Amino acid sequence: MRFSDFVDVDKIKKVKIIKDSTSFTLSKEQLEKFKKDISSLQHDSSAFISDSSIRIRITIEDKDYYISSDKDIEYFDVSRELIAKNKPNFNTSIFEMGNFDLKEYKPKNKLKLYAISGLGVDSRVFKELELECELIPLEWIEPYENESLQSYSMRLAESINQSEEYGILGVSFGGLVATEISKKLNPKLTVLVSTAETKDGLTKLFKLIGKYDMNDYLSTNMYDPPKRLSYFMFGTDNKQELDAILDDTDLSFTKWAVDKLVNWENETKLETVIHICGTDDRIFPPTESKNLHLIEDGGHFMIVDKAKEVSAIINAFIDQKSQ
Repeated sequence: MRFSDFVDVDKIKKVKIIKDSTSFTLSKEQLEKFKKDISSLQHDSSAFISDSSIRIRITIEDKDYYISSDKDIEYFDVSRELIAKNKPNFNTSIFEMGNFDLKEYKPKNKLKLYAISGLGVDSRVFKELELECELIPLEWIEPYENESLQSYSMRLAESINQSEEYGILGVSFGGLVATEISKKLNPKLTVLVSTAETKDGLTKLFKLIGKYDMNDYLSTNMYDPPKRLSYFMFGTDNKQELDAILDDTDLSFTKWAVDKLVNWENETKLETVIHICGTDDRIFPPTESKNLHLIEDGGHFMIVDKAKEVSAIINAFIDQKSQ
């Protein structure tokens, strides 16, 4: 039996390919080819997968399902939740790849987008994005004692492959880091989400904390606020996702980062930049900036809550700059 004998292939609306920490979403044209290719996979009752190094997220009727493949991409292991037809005949979840070559599927845009998450947040915030280019998260590194933001940013940038066409995405505090990197390396484009473009984008509270060195008098534990306050400040109802991320936060790093944030003195405006802000962002309220895009009702966690809208803006910007 074939894949299409078990799965409603025509109902597939989105496909995201995830390998290690990188990912990209298929374009509409690629999606149609993918549905045709995957329909013919043969159900294999004897095979098994020992190493699932590649995952594919399939969206049907706003619900996500996962398919995984071994490192040699010879078989697919299909989530049982994805099966909608002939369930009694689905005695094993393995399908043989056959002539279907997953390696044929490349991002629509060749540009690689290096992504830097926000203060107290890790790369899990990018998992809902639907970008038609390869997204490569840059994980935070340990700052040196008394290290400047500029020095830290350039050490983080050492992971960027500058021999290929690339851009930088920064969210919240990550936007400050993305800006400092972009000033030095001149990527093809920079995407700033829920952040400030220059020091003028910092709130009066941030400037006040920096002016009077108030951060120096706060204990590390002060950077672990009550959950209700976090929900309010991030402006999200996605509490479970936010909790999981904040529970893993390194508070010592947070204290260092807050100091760099409130004392940020950047006045340089980038040339090739897009600035995406939510109208309800309580941490970085919208301020006038070049190429500003506002997302209605977007809070500070809109990289997750409004991922579809954020993705559409970023994809259009990359398309424009890749012509």
